[in-house]
Amino acid sequence: MRRYNFFFLFIVSLITIFISDSNGFAVDNIFSRKTLHGINGINVVVEDLGPEIERKGLKGEQIQTDVESKLKLAGIQVLTKSELFREIGMPWISVKPTIMKLDQCNGFVYFIEILAYQRATLIRNENVHFVITWSNEMIGTTPDLTNIRNIIKNQMDEFLNALLSVNPKNP
Repeated sequence: MRRYNFFFLFIVSLITIFISDSNGFAVDNIFSRKTLHGINGINVVVEDLGPEIERKGLKGEQIQTDVESKLKLAGIQVLTKSELFREIGMPWISVKPTIMKLDQCNGFVYFIEILAYQRATLIRNENVHFVITWSNEMIGTTPDLTNIRNIIKNQMDEFLNALLSVNPKNP
């Protein structure tokens, strides 16, 4: 396990060095934004944080509530699983926080992904697949797990900016 922790920290450090000015990267451009056109509602899935992180106070339910609140405040319907299956394209957001406690200091290293999935059909063979049509990733360290929730909220703001840029709401 210690070897895995060292390897993970090493990889995170390398990625952070190569990203220099920013610790985040995203697929948020005119093409990815166009894929969000017509989305009126979206389902939210928060991936498992793991028992160690939850014992330290960060809960998946908190993140789920934060993300859903952001969507609702922006006027985006949060779809239940049954509603998702009736929605064209079956759009859903996956929030994937990978968080590891740093044994050497009082802190955490994180890699957080916000991924927008939709059902899409390949033209050449008409196969239907779920594909990532928009993404935002953030990597870094923090001394406090409560910062993770704020980072995810900021990433959701980026997603909402993209979504609303192609689906403006009437005042």
